[in-house]
Amino acid sequence: MLSLLVSALASATLPAHLTTMSMYGYNATLQSEWTTFGFSRDLSELVAGHAGTGLPGLLRLDGGPLLNRTAGVLALASDWQAQLAKILEAARPHLVAGVLRGVMIGDELTAQGLPFASLELLIDKIAATLAGVPAKSRTIYYNDSIFAATWPRIPHNLTLFSLDYYHGPATGRIGRTVMDLYNEYVLPKLGPNTRALFVPQAFGSDVGAVSLEQYEDYALGNLSLYVGWASADERIVGFNPWHLLDRPLPANTSECAAATFGCCERGVVSMPRLRAALEALGREIKTNRFSVS
Repeated sequence: MLSLLVSALASATLPAHLTTMSMYGYNATLQSEWTTFGFSRDLSELVAGHAGTGLPGLLRLDGGPLLNRTAGVLALASDWQAQLAKILEAARPHLVAGVLRGVMIGDELTAQGLPFASLELLIDKIAATLAGVPAKSRTIYYNDSIFAATWPRIPHNLTLFSLDYYHGPATGRIGRTVMDLYNEYVLPKLGPNTRALFVPQAFGSDVGAVSLEQYEDYALGNLSLYVGWASADERIVGFNPWHLLDRPLPANTSECAAATFGCCERGVVSMPRLRAALEALGREIKTNRFSVS
């Protein structure tokens, strides 16, 4: 399967609308040659990564002072506008210089209780604040979950939106595929200036009944489907797989060992066949990006 996917990517030019490739997890040295940007909550890490490799960054905003969590539920902080102004003021010289290409708002915030209206308010304020920087540095990206099914629209000031949804190796692709979900809950709700990304599963686990090799096989099969779906629809412009780096195991692995996906602690760095396929895909996408930008 790997050889077929890599050969297909190496021998055929992807559609010109596929111009975006990133990864959850940031390591500029590992990803600079095959992703179009990386993202991190650490501004200094993004600046250093660009200086060392030329990889542009998106500054990730969740996990900081913009949001409060009360009894497990997220809400905008009372001073979120002042905090946002400080964050974007610090980022502005890097946005102007092209070191940063914009912001990544965060991950699955409405699934954690943030009201859709608050999310849209935050996005609109960011868009207004970024109006004074070069157009190439105004990217606003956000990822959510199946909770987006309840939204009246995908916020129109987003540049990029994705919805992550994974099928387990043990259960197979039962019910609706990710493309079915996009066709119902994402693509019809996009504004004229917003494009979608897919979030292919790129994780595995050494904990549980499914082997790491099986996770890798399944991820490669899914990736082939994602590439085919994205190639056929110009509203889908690329991929942001989850995830690049290995993650620490929880202290108690018993609960996640029984879950559909194990502990999800292994990333692309631990799956060489999947890494080769993603690198081949990313290099082809970067060729597209350079040819159209």
